[in-house]
Amino acid sequence: MQVTLFALPVYWMTGFKATGEAFVTYWITTISVTVCMTALFRAIGADFSSFDAASKVSGFLMSAPSMHPWLAWIFWINLLAYGYEAILRNEFLGQLVPCVNNNLVPNGPGYHYSEFQACTGIRGAPVGAFVITGDQYLQGLSYNHAHVWRNFGIVWAWWVLFVILTVYISTREVWCRFRHSANCGGKKRRGDVDKNPVRTDQDL
Repeated sequence: MQVTLFALPVYWMTGFKATGEAFVTYWITTISVTVCMTALFRAIGADFSSFDAASKVSGFLMSAPSMHPWLAWIFWINLLAYGYEAILRNEFLGQLVPCVNNNLVPNGPGYHYSEFQACTGIRGAPVGAFVITGDQYLQGLSYNHAHVWRNFGIVWAWWVLFVILTVYISTREVWCRFRHSANCGGKKRRGDVDKNPVRTDQDL
């Protein structure tokens, strides 16, 4: 329900492709990524002893060509990348992206040699083109319009993995407490009582 209440106004107010098929694809992808990210956060939360420690797991999204070759493999273990590619394909498939004003180089008063101009700032634009297709733009980002439903399946595969990890970590902690072990994985767990609490001036 929360995802639907978010997707309805955002999709139509931002001017995305106004077709029912495109909206349903966007809606399903958003729901899938949200559920998968929730499972990831639960798995992380189950394995950390405090909220502050768990909240340090964060980052931002980069396209594969923008990453250093040695670190490009990280892109493929980022579940958001699969949802992002699906949404981009959903929006740019069949679209035409015009290249105007300062995006054309060189340009200026009296310059009329359009065959030597190139479109900058838009990946995938060939020399002399004033309009590029959505497919060319996606190819410039190393994305493929045929990967939508493949990515949909990958996102749910990640969800299964995160749920399994959450169940394992939670079960391990319960079993550890059941056996009254003093060393639950070698770290302090939530709910453990500190035998030497830090006292503040207010406690004195």
